[in-house]
Amino acid sequence: MHKAPITKRNQNPIGLVFLAVAAALALSSCASNPTGGSDFVLMSEEEELQLGARMHPQIIQQYGIYRDQRLQDYVNNIGQKLVAVSHRPEIEYRFTILDDDQVNAFATPGGYIYITRGIMAYLDSEAELAAVIGHEIAHVTARHAVRQHGKSSIVNAVSAVAGVFTPMGSGGAVTSYVGGAMLSGFGRKAELQADGLGAEYLAKAGYNPESIIDVLRVMKQKETYEVERARQEGREAQVYHGIFSTHPDNDTRLKEVVGAADKLQVNQNAVVNRMGYLGHIKGLVYGDSHRNRVIRDDTFYDRKLGVKVTFPKGWTIRNFDDKVLATSPDGNAAMLFTALATEKRVVPKTILRLNVGAKNIRESSNITIDGLPAYLAVSSRSESVYGNRPVRYAFISDPKRRVGFIFAGAGRNDRHDISADPDFIRTIFSFDRMDGADFRAARLPVISLIPVKGESSFEQLAEDSVIGSHAEDQLRLLNQSYPDGEPTPGSIIKVVR
Repeated sequence: MHKAPITKRNQNPIGLVFLAVAAALALSSCASNPTGGSDFVLMSEEEELQLGARMHPQIIQQYGIYRDQRLQDYVNNIGQKLVAVSHRPEIEYRFTILDDDQVNAFATPGGYIYITRGIMAYLDSEAELAAVIGHEIAHVTARHAVRQHGKSSIVNAVSAVAGVFTPMGSGGAVTSYVGGAMLSGFGRKAELQADGLGAEYLAKAGYNPESIIDVLRVMKQKETYEVERARQEGREAQVYHGIFSTHPDNDTRLKEVVGAADKLQVNQNAVVNRMGYLGHIKGLVYGDSHRNRVIRDDTFYDRKLGVKVTFPKGWTIRNFDDKVLATSPDGNAAMLFTALATEKRVVPKTILRLNVGAKNIRESSNITIDGLPAYLAVSSRSESVYGNRPVRYAFISDPKRRVGFIFAGAGRNDRHDISADPDFIRTIFSFDRMDGADFRAARLPVISLIPVKGESSFEQLAEDSVIGSHAEDQLRLLNQSYPDGEPTPGSIIKVVR
């Protein structure tokens, strides 16, 4: 039978999409999953290891390593104990504590496991730490990240072909599989499988699988608090994706997989080791004070640059690597503060335009703040955290050190006037260089341990805490007593000093 030649006119776009998928399938392998069954993946084990190795320095650059070798070794020892009883003990696993206060843990391909110091502050025993680590090891042994990569690759292949026939290709809209995993996990089915495998590894390594339920409970407390705070502050809640986000409190299936692992437990005297764990996290840096940048009550201190700024009372201050963002209690006003290297001679208006997009300056003045030359300005329309709004700007120059400091404040509902401008102005004029007392006040807050004597309360302990706002709630969360628990006389609890 005669076949018509393929021309541009009779090409079938849909057919080509299916051809692309078929080609991808032909190039892929249905790899055996060490935990049982088979997986559709587009990556060999060697490629998986290489991918993890390439990602590792990028993750370290973004988050930073927590500089406590003793604690790093402790986490690694627990991790290696769990690896030894896992389904893929032959590959090399690397465990890293990240210098980040977010409550999180995640795994990338090839055996790279990351735990934030933020999540460690809220755990209460070695068994709970092992539960978090075991869950992340399970993502590696079940090759969840690799399977996610396979799905993303197919979507990209389809998008690339479909893009030829549409005005705009859709490939750019595909989210990185790793980024998605960090934010939202690998889906309920994969997370439940990781729970089951993690519980199995806990049991075989001598830990009680019920520790997963304990972690679930405390992380649910933290999530409840964070969601409520985010709602009050008009921002998105920061919650950990892993062993609790996919499970309700009374999750029957989770209890089933934990119960199944209980039967595997060889050691009836399961390891909990609360005091050993607390001893290791004594001195752990708490909160978003890190890299010489400390928040005390309403004041931000930059120990490296030797400056401080006091924000309005009750505002939430968030410390990022390159900036500080303060938000009003109702979430309707926000102010950014950042520093940057400058030349000896600078033009403030140009600095603001190039670094924060200041434009349409409608009023400005040259002044002095803390003995340094400064520039105040208002932009009638510039980009802000709320979109295009009028913005209050300030630039303070320290020509001797060749550094400049930028403030940018805006309101959610502002259209012409800046409703929170008095607060912004007070904040700008609070800028000050630190003295000896400031450096002493700006010591990094750390976890301490105290015995509970008599009838103590978290309200009383909060009065002496350096946590600042919401200290009572934070102390309850750290001690797994949220929302209304109180210290038990004779027990050892965590405080922040």
